[in-house]
Amino acid sequence: MAIMFPTIAFCQVKIGTNAGPPNSAAILELESTAKGFLLPRLSNNNRDSISSPPTGLMIFNISDSALQVNVGTPSAPVWQTLQQDKIRIVSSNNTLTANDRTIVITSPGINITLPSPAGMSGKMFVVVSQGNSSSISTYIDMNGSSKTSLPNNSSITLQSNGQSWYRIH
Repeated sequence: MAIMFPTIAFCQVKIGTNAGPPNSAAILELESTAKGFLLPRLSNNNRDSISSPPTGLMIFNISDSALQVNVGTPSAPVWQTLQQDKIRIVSSNNTLTANDRTIVITSPGINITLPSPAGMSGKMFVVVSQGNSSSISTYIDMNGSSKTSLPNNSSITLQSNGQSWYRIH
């Protein structure tokens, strides 16, 4: 006759050349003086095909050359790029790219073209208009209306849901 007892185990793992114990605050410790940690490398399409990505999942996005983490939920992921804010000053017609974050328009009459929202779910742009009469690709404002102009002397934040650009601030 066999008697079985339930067992709960807690484990810490340390990988590296130092034989000492792992840091007590870490479940996993990697240590090296000659090598780095390589995150999974995914394109926008690969990332967006992950079924129910858990909150906190981190990847290196090869389409945007950026570290990204899901700050949303598994059912509604929001991929946030972890990088220093990039500010680009524009004084002529311009097309935004996935590498842009904050755009400051310094002249009136500028036309800003947004990239296709497909494959850019969670991507945000902050657009600051220091002039007037500037236009932009179609976005949905906070009232649900389609807009193609920027408010004069203002700052707006646009975010893609993968299908459209929405003003969120």
